Amino acid sequence: MDKLTPQIVVESGYRGCTVGAIATPIGVVCVDTPLLPADARHWRERLAGLFDQPIAYTIYTDGHRDRVLGQQWLGGLVVAHEATWEKLRSYGDAMRQQVVEFLTHHGAPESAEELARHLQLGLPQLTVGNGGVLTLHLGKPKIVVRPVGSATPGSVWVELPDQGVVFAGDVVTQRTHPFMSEANTAHWLERLAELRDANYFATKIVPGRGGGYRRADTQKVVDYLTDMRARVRKIMTERRGKFDAAELLPAFLDRFPIPNDEHERVQRRIRTGLERVYEELKTEKRRKR
Repeated sequence: MDKLTPQIVVESGYRGCTVGAIATPIGVVCVDTPLLPADARHWRERLAGLFDQPIAYTIYTDGHRDRVLGQQWLGGLVVAHEATWEKLRSYGDAMRQQVVEFLTHHGAPESAEELARHLQLGLPQLTVGNGGVLTLHLGKPKIVVRPVGSATPGSVWVELPDQGVVFAGDVVTQRTHPFMSEANTAHWLERLAELRDANYFATKIVPGRGGGYRRADTQKVVDYLTDMRARVRKIMTERRGKFDAAELLPAFLDRFPIPNDEHERVQRRIRTGLERVYEELKTEKRRKR
């Protein structure tokens, strides 16, 4: 666990996403949740021992399953983007079964069994829409939840202006291939440029996955998205729109490390990203006509 300030801690060691917590006078504000039930309970116990306060709020930086499944073991009012509320509301038994099957076949059968019996999604009670911001006035530090889109329609940043810290969600990932199935990569690159601007307030940028908090740590995602757009555009130009994602797959496999048992899954993730960029560039081309 990393202590970024006396009131802000971050943990990147749990399976799934990086999680954080912010101590305020009325209680702890969690940023995302651990995926596994045992990890979520462990995180709650650690925070109670560290801050000796209840969990008042849990903020989802997007609606990915591994960010939201642990909320029932943390508690607190849930804050998220309106699009995340819509996404979670649509989840049903099919999502539960997908999670159970994934964990069963990826080394977490006990968690799979517990989620099969007890999963209760924590739907957001407070939401923010595009064009607005939500400020939690809980005493210091000031907490601003700002919609940023880009990685997903429901992506938000949790900004702490007086602490110089931003939780960037999946707009920034370390040591893992970005999740791009819902991405707008042009918008994503704009958000990364904002984070990298010397005038942006945050000196510590918390990634959605992995550790490391420097501005320079965003460069790998910038390069990944920029190169993917350039390679897909080149094929579209040379072949008049014909595109096969499998052809470009090898160019991206080695950009981030891949766990031994996840090669097939990560390849599907990259292929999905390439296909998403292809559709995005087609739309951009039509708009220019």
